Amino acid sequence: MSASELQDNGDIAALAKGGRTNVFGFLLRLAARIPFLFVAGRLYGPEALGRFAYALLIVEFVAQLASLGLRYESGHGPRKTGNNSGSKTA
Repeated sequence: MSASELQDNGDIAALAKGGRTNVFGFLLRLAARIPFLFVAGRLYGPEALGRFAYALLIVEFVAQLASLGLRYESGHGPRKTGNNSGSKTA
């Protein structure tokens, strides 16, 4: 196995670990909200619950966009350089 194949395997493993962590975090957040959704549905009615669900959708979407931006700014994503070689410089 060459060095580039080992690096590719390490990159794939890191992506898989990140994906599992992301899915687990989503399921954990969903499970934490379910009791509140039942109580809020009973207390506030369907209209308020619908507004809450819509706001929650927007917040989750913005959080995903923000985390994507953090990955790129922290050096874990592609870096734009003037030489178009695609390699990171120190």
